[in-house]
Amino acid sequence: MAKITPAVGSKGVFKVKTPYLVVPNTVYTCVAVRTFVDCYRRGEDVEKDYYNTVGLIDGQDGFSFSAEATAGVSIVTLQAADGKMLYIPDSHIEGLPEAKDLKYHRMVVSVDLGILPSELDLTMFASELKAKAAALTGVLDNEVRFHAYALLEPIVPEEQLLYEQSRLGAITQNKASDVLLVTAQEENERLNENLRLLTERLEGSTP
Repeated sequence: MAKITPAVGSKGVFKVKTPYLVVPNTVYTCVAVRTFVDCYRRGEDVEKDYYNTVGLIDGQDGFSFSAEATAGVSIVTLQAADGKMLYIPDSHIEGLPEAKDLKYHRMVVSVDLGILPSELDLTMFASELKAKAAALTGVLDNEVRFHAYALLEPIVPEEQLLYEQSRLGAITQNKASDVLLVTAQEENERLNENLRLLTERLEGSTP
């Protein structure tokens, strides 16, 4: 059984097999791809909700629901611009959006960091922002740039001290995310080892 499974987030004009229908020349976005198991966990009746509703009945007209299940078919959710949802098994998708269906533009995100000390090292901030942008968009060669502008009025020394104390006190992360992750994993391993040793002692002291 041939299956065509779109990637979540793919957008454009899809082609489907009858009895499923899409509005011709309409752009849809794939917002979800769920296995039968995923659907069952949500309390859904896959055969009834996604097959019987369009007239596909097990054992009729050559349709076999068990064959769909055995083939590992997934239910694809397509969303139109007006919010309308279509639920189509990937066994009944016969064409994915073509590149010509997509429109591109260059996107630049600007973040105003406010007033910061001129000598502040923003290397970690740039690294975190670059990694997050890549993870969320899939664009790996994104570039982070900083632009500094002179203040129209300098901060007086008395206000500067209070401002710095307030700014530094509001910082909640002073290490890179990957470093924090490694530290958390090491701490978790240490706790698990302590738990293992305590368990051994308890089991050894049991009559």
